[in-house]
Amino acid sequence: MSELGTAHQGQQVRRDGVVYRFNGYRSKTVHDLYGMLTVVRAYYASSTGRGLAPLDERLGIGHGHTPACEYHVAQFVGDNPYQRSREHFHQIFRPDGSEEISLHKMEQMVDGLGVRLEQERQEEITAQFEDGKRLAVADEITGTMVVCIDAGKVPTKGNERGGVARGAGRRGDRRGSPGRGRQPGRHARR
Repeated sequence: MSELGTAHQGQQVRRDGVVYRFNGYRSKTVHDLYGMLTVVRAYYASSTGRGLAPLDERLGIGHGHTPACEYHVAQFVGDNPYQRSREHFHQIFRPDGSEEISLHKMEQMVDGLGVRLEQERQEEITAQFEDGKRLAVADEITGTMVVCIDAGKVPTKGNERGGVARGAGRRGDRRGSPGRGRQPGRHARR
């Protein structure tokens, strides 16, 4: 990061037709993989009150976390409910128990990543149709096709997001451990 400096780009910067004037240096603290990271960067302000920090754009830290942190949080959340994912993430990347990431922040990271990926896909689809090209069929599906939809991350009440198996009717978790009220080795009567 130090080789990038503060991303000072002169006394003014123009973005999307808006002129931003240099307004000093500001620090920003963001979540990184191994804890909190503070960067000092050039800050620009427009006459409309909007702000701009070019280093945030360059590093991808505009949302309060680094892309690496977001990526790994999403990897953990893809495998387990949020609370368990949070525990596993902290065991690996922050074992000393300091500077933990809240469940809310993890949800923001995963949701933000999903929105950006969906936006990229939509832009790719739009570009395909604007060019007037037909999509090439790689392998036509002629038989049976199986589609798997992961409904394991449906929002629930409170701060926790859980799997569909949460609550009534639960027989056990993914590893086949006994559900609530059952003892190992005993079969339920039906």
